[in-house]
Amino acid sequence: MMRNASATSKQHNPGRRVATILAMLAASVGLLAAVPNPAHADPAAASLIRSWSDQLGSAQYAKPIILTCTQGGGSYYGSTVSIYSSVWVTRQADGSLQGGGPVYSSDRRTSTWPSQPFDATRTDSSVFTLTLSGELVEHSNTWGFTQTFELQALGNGMLGGWGGSIGNTGAPCFWVIGAVPGIYLIPQ
Repeated sequence: MMRNASATSKQHNPGRRVATILAMLAASVGLLAAVPNPAHADPAAASLIRSWSDQLGSAQYAKPIILTCTQGGGSYYGSTVSIYSSVWVTRQADGSLQGGGPVYSSDRRTSTWPSQPFDATRTDSSVFTLTLSGELVEHSNTWGFTQTFELQALGNGMLGGWGGSIGNTGAPCFWVIGAVPGIYLIPQ
């Protein structure tokens, strides 16, 4: 199994990251009507998560994933609210993948809108777990809630699924999850 070089220093390209995330958000909006709200997780979604877990092999490696969530139907800042997070997940003892970090929200804009659509100084914090049964579990450290929902394979290594409302709109939220190719050695 090929392992990438040590990730002792994470190189971030904010412009590229924002472009990638905005593309994922746009894709998620287009998929909203196409993905049903399933009663059970998709076996293909569980298989994809298992393959990511198998790639990691042990807890000394990490994999970056990007999570986006878009909901419509609210009146707060227009009709759509979106959030995104980019986290490094590690393999847990049960094989699930877990990572946490800041969650950026489109209803917290800066004075430089639209050049910076998410206010980086006003984020929430969540821990995300991808289970081997094909579920996403989000635990919000900021707001103290936990939500679990089933995922579906969208193709091209992407997962999607309907979750609870974000913000105060009451509308369901559609999540899109993708993993960055490769795995990285955690510095010791």
